[in-house]
Amino acid sequence: MSQIAIDCVLDIKADIGESAVWCTETHSLFWVDIPKGTLNSFDPTTGHNQSWSMGESLGCFALTNRATIVLALASGSVYCLDVITDQDEPEDKEAAVNVRKIMSGFHIPNGMAFSPDGKTAYISDSFPEIRTIWAYDYDLTDGVWSNQRVFFDTKGRPGRPDGGTIDADGCYWMAGVSGWELVRITPAGKVDMVIEFPVEKPTKIAFGGDNLDTLFVTSLGCDITEGTHQPHAGGLFALTVPGVTGLATPRLPLGRT
Repeated sequence: MSQIAIDCVLDIKADIGESAVWCTETHSLFWVDIPKGTLNSFDPTTGHNQSWSMGESLGCFALTNRATIVLALASGSVYCLDVITDQDEPEDKEAAVNVRKIMSGFHIPNGMAFSPDGKTAYISDSFPEIRTIWAYDYDLTDGVWSNQRVFFDTKGRPGRPDGGTIDADGCYWMAGVSGWELVRITPAGKVDMVIEFPVEKPTKIAFGGDNLDTLFVTSLGCDITEGTHQPHAGGLFALTVPGVTGLATPRLPLGRT
């Protein structure tokens, strides 16, 4: 297990920090606290964290080609937050956002990521009895997922698969929730690095910084194992791994530009 310096850059005590995504335009990390219903933007240069309350639990979001972030809320609705006006826009949201179901049958779907060429998609199920990451062929033209196969089974590891991301070498990074670990898995499905994490439940990894060489990691601050010393549980963490960089996150094209 690799010993790498990991800093708590935002000791915010999130209940369930998740869905971290780096924004290259604002040089900030967007992330959510699911049960608190907040979208956050963290500036690593100043240490400032801006927060927007959605008024209900939220699951995930996507950066778009506008100053708008699309959020999936627990009620099943879609909220399009204009981060400049703080309004739910555009008014023609149904025309701008097309939502369709592509798969079903998951208990706790997680860890979605795509290979550098976009032709392989990954998704996991964090449910304790499943804890598996699958790979799929992904059609860049029509968005169809096919040829499901087991990419990595975590039943032999301390941590279950939570949020994931892909680095520039095509390796999959898994936040090992409940296992105090980050795990790097090669495209062949082999573990080639394990990093000991300072809290029990890391939840989502995202590459950020000007050179995409900083790994930001959200964490879970609730349901911590009794008797363990985790003063920064629920915090946002940052680390660098020599020679490892990430990929810029593609933007969701939102209706008219």
